[in-house]
Amino acid sequence: MTITGIDSTGQSPGGNVLPPRGVTDAEDLDAELLALETDVASAPISVIPAARTAPEEHVEQASRLRIARSLTWRDVLAITSFIAVAVFVTAPLWLNLDHVLRDDPQDQAFFEWMLAHGARVLTDGAYPFFSDRMNYPDGVNMMANTSVLAVSLPMTPVTLLFGPHVAFNVFLTLALAVTGISWYLVLSRQFVGWRLAAWVGALFCTFAPSMISHAGGHPNIVTQFLVPLIIWRTLELRVPGRMLRNGLILGGLLVWQAFINLEILFMTAVGLGIFCVAMWISRRRRHPGEAGHFLGALAVAAISALAVLAYPLCVQFFGPQSYRGLPEFVRNFGADLGSFTAYSQRSVAGNPVTAGRLAQNAAEENAFFGWGLVILFFGLVVWMRRSVAVVTLAAVVVLFAALSLGPVIYLNGINTGVPGLWSFLHSVPVLNSAVPTRWAMAIAPVVGIVLALGCQRASDLVKAQPSARGPVRVAMITAVAMALVPLRRRRCRRRRWTRSPASSPRACGATTSTTTTPSSRCRCPTTATPTRCAGAPSPVRTCGSPAPMPCCRTRTRSLRPTVPRCSPRRGGPRAA
Repeated sequence: MTITGIDSTGQSPGGNVLPPRGVTDAEDLDAELLALETDVASAPISVIPAARTAPEEHVEQASRLRIARSLTWRDVLAITSFIAVAVFVTAPLWLNLDHVLRDDPQDQAFFEWMLAHGARVLTDGAYPFFSDRMNYPDGVNMMANTSVLAVSLPMTPVTLLFGPHVAFNVFLTLALAVTGISWYLVLSRQFVGWRLAAWVGALFCTFAPSMISHAGGHPNIVTQFLVPLIIWRTLELRVPGRMLRNGLILGGLLVWQAFINLEILFMTAVGLGIFCVAMWISRRRRHPGEAGHFLGALAVAAISALAVLAYPLCVQFFGPQSYRGLPEFVRNFGADLGSFTAYSQRSVAGNPVTAGRLAQNAAEENAFFGWGLVILFFGLVVWMRRSVAVVTLAAVVVLFAALSLGPVIYLNGINTGVPGLWSFLHSVPVLNSAVPTRWAMAIAPVVGIVLALGCQRASDLVKAQPSARGPVRVAMITAVAMALVPLRRRRCRRRRWTRSPASSPRACGATTSTTTTPSSRCRCPTTATPTRCAGAPSPVRTCGSPAPMPCCRTRTRSLRPTVPRCSPRRGGPRAA
């Protein structure tokens, strides 16, 4: 889903260009990942590294590469900026530990419970893939309900020392910070040579409107620090002589991501698959043996990953309380066509009324790029159109946008009656478990990469033509401003605890009270007795309303009586 390249001739399209020198296959693609063609009419510049034949030249080149890739003060400053922005976004939760996220407190409570479950796995030896502590006595299939075991298990010390509520805040803050750092390091070491270009791209990949939206209750979705690593290691599969090593590394990353969020892994695989096929078509004549090395290492990665994931996936799809597909109306959750040029409610130019009309809820604002960024993106694509990689990335964006529209296209909240691409795919196995609007979320990383490549090319243009420095700087500042517009502080609301009739005003002891919270995934039958929701996508949902209403998730939370001696509750609600 992310790469760069040069034209099919293997050289820059500028007028005065030196003839390309002989290179190995691996060096040639590395050059494609590090440079774009530039329309330069000045001194000849070759972006293809020369092939080294002498052993001492290999050693010298490797030594210079290690020095160039070591951390500099610019890297430290960039890393610090990602941590600072992540803390800024989550600051209200840290400053008010008795608060919850305003838009989706139900999912926050759910993930707090999952963090506690991960701690129980290590402390009590609990079975990690199923639990009857929720939805008793039927229990919950953890693999089918985003158990985030890859996060909850390492965070056990935090959960035990400070409770699941603080652990959730740490989870969300680190998810944003580490994702930004990962994108920056991969972009600056593999795709672009200018640190500022990598910083701009990584900043948008991490804090795009969709990421800020999902930070309102879906920390598993914003935990994307493995995505750039998976992309990088997938491209390394082409290197000859390292089939086993590269395959095992990629397989380990796939397993790690599978225990964070399978939906993100699936979308990354689709985008990467399209990109790799396109690059193979454009390179197959010049590098006929590259596909063999790639496929061999890919087979090693697939076999190693499936060997580890075979049992967990078997539990997810065939174990107790497993399910297949989503309710029909959830499959119809598509992105409004007008949302791509609108601004999210948290962006500086956003309008909560408009955003509320175009999105299912505040945590699913997956598009909302705004007119400025849409124009900038396609302008950069036109500018770098001679790069097969950039054109392929643009095609991936268009495809994901089409998939995100759902089975029927809506425009500004109006049903156009025009069937979308998803109408032909929503019944396909595996795809029937994906929420269509989230395909728009996968566009953000591609846009961030194109932004980085555009900044890199502008930098190359300034170096080649100093007279164009002023206009290019203005254009670059505009691009950075458009990329940073979606950033805004996240709001939260205070926990509202109700007094339990059984609580005593003379003590601060906690009692329990069962409450229900609405879920938008299914509809309850008209009945006064608790019953399983018809067509519920998850066994967590139960119903208990005497009238038709959205399905309810039953939770048991500890409630403190409101007396002066009681301190604010610091932990999160627990599920029975």
